[in-house]
Amino acid sequence: MSSGSTQRVVTSASTPVSQVGQYVVDSLPPGTYTVTFSRAGTRATSTIVVLAASQNKILSPVLVAPASISGTVRQGTAPQEGRSVLLYLASQYGTAAGPVATTTTAADGTYAFPDVDAPQHYIVEVRATPTGSVLVTSTPQTLSASQQLTLDLTIQGG
Repeated sequence: MSSGSTQRVVTSASTPVSQVGQYVVDSLPPGTYTVTFSRAGTRATSTIVVLAASQNKILSPVLVAPASISGTVRQGTAPQEGRSVLLYLASQYGTAAGPVATTTTAADGTYAFPDVDAPQHYIVEVRATPTGSVLVTSTPQTLSASQQLTLDLTIQGG
């Protein structure tokens, strides 16, 4: 939130459950403010608010969905159940840094990373087990804020 000369940053509540997402900015003098709402992996949204003396204003923005990466892992045409899928920052891939997220493919071969920081560059890797041999690796993928990327991967051979 800014008024041109002053800026305040407030984080919404994550607990207790009854207050998740709520926020309060106290003791603002009368004036015109730009209020910006943002969340990692989403596009920010802003609104202009004009406050009179002693005025309380309730704002309830709707943020767009966070970025996500999902897809299906196949070997030939057969969906692969129980494969480990690891998500790496492209800049850290091949270094000692571990994955930023991991998941396992479902019975139909699908996987999903539903809440991913963006904009960012990622590499998706599929392994037989979490520490097993690499079966397939994606090319680097550029993920924009709020982008819903579908990335299907095919294991070669059999």
